[in-house]
Amino acid sequence: RTRWRMEELRGQIDEFCSLTAEQKSAERCLASIVEKLKGKSLTILRVVEQAQSALTNENNEVRNRGIMLLNEAISASPVSDPQSKSSLIQFYGDRLQDEPCVKEVLRGLKLLIESLDGPLSDDLRRAATHAVVGVLKYVHVQSLALSDRHKAFGLVEEALGRLELPLSEQDVDVLECWVQCMNGERDPRNLLLCFRLIPRIAAKFLTNKDKAEDFFNVFSCYFPITFTPPPDDKVGISADMLREALLECMTCHFLLIPFSLDLALSKLAEAESTGCRLDSLDLLATLATKHGVQGSLGHDGCQQVWSSLRLQIVDSSEQEVQERARSCLRHILRIAAEEVGDERQEATGSSCLHTIMKTLKMQTTVDLKTPQELRSRKGLSTVLCAVSAHPVSAKFVLHDSLYALRDIVLASGGESGFARMYAALQVIHEILLSSRSLWMYMKGRPAAGGKHPLSEVSKDTFDTLTSVFVHDSFAGEESSKLKQTSLQSICELIPVMGGEDDVRRAFDMLVGEFVALCRSQDERLVSIKRLVSSCLAMMEEEDHPAAISTLSGFTALCLNDDALWGHGLEVLRSSFAVSVRVARAALDILLEARRREGVAGRQKLIFQGLLSVIDAVRLRHNGVSPGGGGDDVAVKEECVSIGSLFATKIVPELVADLSCDQLQSSSFAGCFEPLAGMIRATLELVGEGGGSKELVSLLLDKYSTPIAPSGFSCEQLKIIQSVFMSAVHADLRFLDESKRGFVRNLAASLLDGFDFSQEDPGDCRKSIVESVMNKLD
Repeated sequence: RTRWRMEELRGQIDEFCSLTAEQKSAERCLASIVEKLKGKSLTILRVVEQAQSALTNENNEVRNRGIMLLNEAISASPVSDPQSKSSLIQFYGDRLQDEPCVKEVLRGLKLLIESLDGPLSDDLRRAATHAVVGVLKYVHVQSLALSDRHKAFGLVEEALGRLELPLSEQDVDVLECWVQCMNGERDPRNLLLCFRLIPRIAAKFLTNKDKAEDFFNVFSCYFPITFTPPPDDKVGISADMLREALLECMTCHFLLIPFSLDLALSKLAEAESTGCRLDSLDLLATLATKHGVQGSLGHDGCQQVWSSLRLQIVDSSEQEVQERARSCLRHILRIAAEEVGDERQEATGSSCLHTIMKTLKMQTTVDLKTPQELRSRKGLSTVLCAVSAHPVSAKFVLHDSLYALRDIVLASGGESGFARMYAALQVIHEILLSSRSLWMYMKGRPAAGGKHPLSEVSKDTFDTLTSVFVHDSFAGEESSKLKQTSLQSICELIPVMGGEDDVRRAFDMLVGEFVALCRSQDERLVSIKRLVSSCLAMMEEEDHPAAISTLSGFTALCLNDDALWGHGLEVLRSSFAVSVRVARAALDILLEARRREGVAGRQKLIFQGLLSVIDAVRLRHNGVSPGGGGDDVAVKEECVSIGSLFATKIVPELVADLSCDQLQSSSFAGCFEPLAGMIRATLELVGEGGGSKELVSLLLDKYSTPIAPSGFSCEQLKIIQSVFMSAVHADLRFLDESKRGFVRNLAASLLDGFDFSQEDPGDCRKSIVESVMNKLD
């Protein structure tokens, strides 16, 4: 019976592999074999044994169909026995030299290799290694179809990645074979796979610099990536994915550095497309990141890179290229500064940083003489890169540049001098902004340490800037431009200045310009408001001792001048949100002004100011991280404390002074809406505690009665209801039952007897009452 079954199996195999068999007959034979494999009445090794005549046939098509049969059998009934799997992998590995059958051999190997998991036995490891070596040595990958090339690359990826097979240089020259396999590949899917393989290949097999260039050339020819996915793309491979993977290839090994550096510099020098130059700049930055400036560029390379970057910054007409070149320079300078390891190296100037900064400083000296010229101005942006990069690089140029610009400001005059002086002030401002960026970097990295980079020159720079306000060479529009630019820089200096007198002097100048522009409604008012706001925020951020007194004085100034108040309130609102401490100081001033003014006078302004304080404190409270540390807890507690003060003292006092009858008075009409805003912000801030229930009860008693009677205009009624609803909307959820009943009965009584055919203010009352009822329900 066994002999009969084997003869039957051999007949089915011969029928399937026959070139003259009908397709349906071949399919029936294959289905019968697969069914027996699934039913365990037949093993895959038996199939291989009985297929020998087909697998060794001289006819290429017959052999190919024999391997196809095995692939179908393996796919339908995966092999689980390690010994059988090992034998099959060995068999397929031997067949890789059979070129006409390579396509089907790769398919079968893919099925078998991907099925390997867990620790491999020695036999399996040897068989798999033998197969992958065969792919590298014997398969002419680039002659295959796209999907078959992908299978070949995938087998190499399995070997070097998941399986970590012990490929040996004695068995195969991996680098040379890989060059042959990849050379000429164009499909983006295969390229992405190849790019991801190259760093692994380099890490394991690139040990000889003689082979590095050929290896580099096989993938560097794709630089820069110019791939654009088709409109109906379904693969999902983007140009950025290829670009990042190729960048990793070109920087993955120290033996590839010289070739990558030369390629990047040559591409920049050739002034090719914008994309090419951007990618070349990214390549330089990545080399420095992965291998250090000393390791990737060296002293000679630093000179070349500096020259190339400066040309891109100064001569390029592309804004994006200029910005990327500056970013690259800043990045390289920061890494080079971090590599300055000891004082001896710094003193002798033997570091790469000194190599770059020596040339940069020489060129800066020239550019500083004519800051009004476009080319010089672009060149001076390299100073900003050095200043913002690192304290060590900033030390080379910061002080000298500021003093050179000071000389221009103090000496400029006459018609031709305005452009030079104006440009010098602009560069000073840009340097101060870069210094602020450096200071933030230093604060985030305690190892960078040291004083504020401007601490030694802040006084002299401040004197330079204030001299603009007494300069008599310019007037009108020119004078305004010079002053505003100086004020921008003064704002940057305030947090650095140590003396409170200087701070107050600086702020007085700023506020003086603000007041003048407010009263004249000058178009520069918007920018000066931003300056004042920024200045206040920076002062508090730096915890400057003059912050509170300065803010307090500004609050009092704005409160006493109608022309200033609207604009000043915008400025104050942002400063309150920065610091609860400042908000409380301003609150004291507003309350004192209210006590001094009584219930008349500037009530509307005071109410608006109080609303700004509580609303900013609410935002500050909501912006603090719930899981923050001790400082965050203290901020939250202080915010809630101010909210409780509003709930238990400030709002009740305001309510006591504001009866509905006063709504008819022009002195008080503008107070009700900010009062409603204060109530909403207070109740949100304190929640169910902090006197909120008592405040709600007070409001319901005070402002519910006028809902029913007529006698108020629709607009007046809406104002009353905004106060009433600010309490009801936010806090019905925790009203006690008696108050809930009171509100429900009130709403029901208001609905009774309404003539709904009438319009305002009846419609207004109806909508408000319905809103209350919906809330209660």
